[in-house]
Amino acid sequence: MENLIFSFIPISTILLFFLKDSDLKRKKALNIGLVINNLIFYSPIIYMYFATPAGQNMWSEMDGPGAAVFAYIFLLPICMLIQFVLMTLKIVFAIKHKKKSLSE
Repeated sequence: MENLIFSFIPISTILLFFLKDSDLKRKKALNIGLVINNLIFYSPIIYMYFATPAGQNMWSEMDGPGAAVFAYIFLLPICMLIQFVLMTLKIVFAIKHKKKSLSE
């Protein structure tokens, strides 16, 4: 179950990049929002990787930065909410673009 939760944000971001939108400025802004959301979501793991001393375990809470994983208590719901909002906006604008292109 955890794998599905943690893979939802990057997989949905990749899929949402391919939705069409008639307003290029809005499309670029939403895509940048998706990328920033991914970076924020993976920031504890990125920090743990780079802050781990050579030869140590990055998941260790005693002598490594493994305690950064607890940041997901706050990051997971916040990033999921942002992802759902961005996904809803992308889908609504893609549907409007499709209706607009069919009517022309």
